[in-house]
Amino acid sequence: VAWLRAGLAACTGNLEEAIERYRRAEEFEATQGAHALLARTRVDLADVLLRRANPGDDADAERLLTQAETEAARMGAGLIEQRARRVRERPQRRQ
Repeated sequence: VAWLRAGLAACTGNLEEAIERYRRAEEFEATQGAHALLARTRVDLADVLLRRANPGDDADAERLLTQAETEAARMGAGLIEQRARRVRERPQRRQ
């Protein structure tokens, strides 16, 4: 439920709420061992952090994308890996 509500908040531009909800989803999925869901959530959270672009968000997003790609590769979840690469390579990303 947290992941769905985070996505809705992100779509409406409420990035702070989206980040809070994605972090809740990340915590829950980690405790449940839901590795595929966790990787997906980390990509989504990284995407929102890069959109928000506060100090430190780039580094947090990079860490999340690396974690998501590593886990996705381990599971053979190519679509999650591809999405992580797209988020990382997005032109509007600050360097």
